[in-house]
This record gives sequence, C-alpha cells and structure tokens, in this order.
Amino acid sequence: MIDIKLSHKVFLSLGSNLGDRLLYLQTALLQLNNDHCSMKQVSGVYETKHWSINNDEKRYPDFFNIVCEIRTCLSPIDLLKEIKSIEKNIGRDFDRIRNAPREIDIDILLYDNLILNHKKLEIPHPRLALRSFVLAPLKDIAPNLIHPIIEDSIKNIFIALKQDQKKDVKKIKNDSWYII
Repeated sequence: MIDIKLSHKVFLSLGSNLGDRLLYLQTALLQLNNDHCSMKQVSGVYETKHWSINNDEKRYPDFFNIVCEIRTCLSPIDLLKEIKSIEKNIGRDFDRIRNAPREIDIDILLYDNLILNHKKLEIPHPRLALRSFVLAPLKDIAPNLIHPIIEDSIKNIFIALKQDQKKDVKKIKNDSWYII
C-alpha cells in the first residue's frame, strides 16, 4: 500500500567530485530519507571523467554518480528547496564558479510523468537524455521507465547514445553498496 502522503515517484541524480565522494553520496541519501521523502531504490556507483571544453577545468577530479528513486509528498519546487538545503548542509558552496568541483550535486531527473518548465526548474531534466553518467545508473534501477517527452524507455535512450558518450562511465560499485 502506497502512503498517500508520499505518493509522488521521483528520480534524482547525485554526483560528487570533491573530497570523500562516497561519503558525500551516502550522507545525501541519508538526508533524503526523511519525513518528506522515502528512499525506494539506489543504483550502483559510477565513476565518470570530469568533462569540460574549458582547459582550466580539465584537471578537475572525476565524479562518482548515482541515481535514486524516492517517494515524496513535496511539490517539485518544494523538493528543489529541500535538495538545495541538503546540498548546503553537506558543504556545497553555491558561490563557486559554475562547474567547479563540488561535494554534492543533486538534480531532479523525473517527477511522476510531469513536464514542467519553471524559471527555477525543468522536469524532465533538460539534459537527461544526453548524459551517460545519468542514464547508466538510471537504467540500472528503472530500465523500462518511459521518458515523458521522448516517449521511449531509459534503456533504449541509453542504447541510442554514441559509444564515445559512454566510454568514460564505469561502474565501480554494484547496486547493493547502499542498504536502504
């Protein structure tokens, strides 16, 4: 039986490329499991090369990336506020330059079948279908999930990526690394 209060099905992407990356991911997952959100699934951990066209950023550390599925009672905007609070609690400095290494980065990928274009938030995440470091872990936990705009499964969207988009994403911990 699904708790009516936590009835929205949401997929989040979490990444870290600064400090103890695995600890930051675990801390974020723990903080996401609260009175407003319930953790349902967590993908394996993928290591991804930091990518940038800016030469100064090419030396940045690699990312650890995961995807989780939660249930929430929060609206998309309230969930975004909750996420920003968690990022700040973990140590993310929002005054750093864009794409700078960060302790934690959490994005809302999908929220039910919602399509939202708000000044603070787009759902589905606008670059979801282009990011192998998001699609690979999402495919692990929800391969048959249908993207509400593309109208195809996550598995098929991942398969359609070019090989060079997938080459720098490698699974380093299986799906049982985090116990809910």
